[in-house]
Amino acid sequence: MKTVKVTGTPDKAVEKPANPVQEREDEAQPLFPPESLQPLKGLLYLGRLSKNVTVAGHDFHVSTLTTGQQMRVGEIIKRYTDTVAIDVAYKAATVAAAVDIVDGEQIYQPYDMTDNSEFDKKFLIVTQWYPFIIDELFQVVLDLDSTVKEHVKRLKK
Repeated sequence: MKTVKVTGTPDKAVEKPANPVQEREDEAQPLFPPESLQPLKGLLYLGRLSKNVTVAGHDFHVSTLTTGQQMRVGEIIKRYTDTVAIDVAYKAATVAAAVDIVDGEQIYQPYDMTDNSEFDKKFLIVTQWYPFIIDELFQVVLDLDSTVKEHVKRLKK
């Protein structure tokens, strides 16, 4: 890991990562989950990739989005259409859908599994984060999507 020295006396100098996003490659999933090979049910897993990354000292579990999650992103950003905040809202909503665990804890734990407001609550939490965090995590989501496309191309051969 490349680091940069930060202010402080020489005996108390603190080292921080030069890049705020650190991929923990040992935890990245290079292929789709084995469940993706199951007949019919495998379609629920085909395209699912996730990885753990560290942004500015905090650990995030980031996954690709399902079609349903992408549709929820569209629903939640609808109120920002035709405003200057549409791009920010899109990134925040995408990150809210893609990130479920931060520093070992779930962002939001629903009361029950039928709680449809879970995404709305996660979105509200994520919108309290500063833009650089959302930008970095959004890029991780884009990178995961690119990896999915590469894997699918290999499956076609």
